[in-house]
Amino acid sequence: MHLSVVSNRMNDVMRVLTIVATVIIPPTFVVGVYGMNFDRRAGPWSMPGLSWPFGYLMIMGVIGVMMLGMLICFRHRRWLQLLRSPRQDPVCLQLRKLAAQHLLRV
Repeated sequence: MHLSVVSNRMNDVMRVLTIVATVIIPPTFVVGVYGMNFDRRAGPWSMPGLSWPFGYLMIMGVIGVMMLGMLICFRHRRWLQLLRSPRQDPVCLQLRKLAAQHLLRV
């Protein structure tokens, strides 16, 4: 039973880590593309937003909206739930009771 609890806990941790990676990777790509050096005189299609007065703020806003949208989507699908502490987990409480009963018998 202990291995089952550990396995379920590890699945919860892996789910949260996967969601964190999914939220962080797209902004990293956008920042990496905008971090490259571009020649503005090369043409109008060289890189949008470099000559705009509020281009930096617009890109940061797009990144923020993108991250917030993913978090809302994950929350709506109930993929993003806070991990329960072992003190609140009913299976862990049951294991503690069994361990306490076993220790009292010995």
